[in-house]
Amino acid sequence: MLNAEVKVYKNYITLFFIPIIPLGKKYSIYIPHSDEYFENNYFSRMPAEYVEICKDVGRKY
Repeated sequence: MLNAEVKVYKNYITLFFIPIIPLGKKYSIYIPHSDEYFENNYFSRMPAEYVEICKDVGRKY
């Protein structure tokens, strides 16, 4: 087991700063023990096992 910092970003279409329609989620994970940082967005991919961990965290929030 390792400690990690997982961030879940939710994207919305907004109208006058009010979120209207959810578009999806983006994830990032930072592992301080090995100093690794991964993002799951348009330009970078993270390993599959980390994506599953982030999705599990994202279901709770």
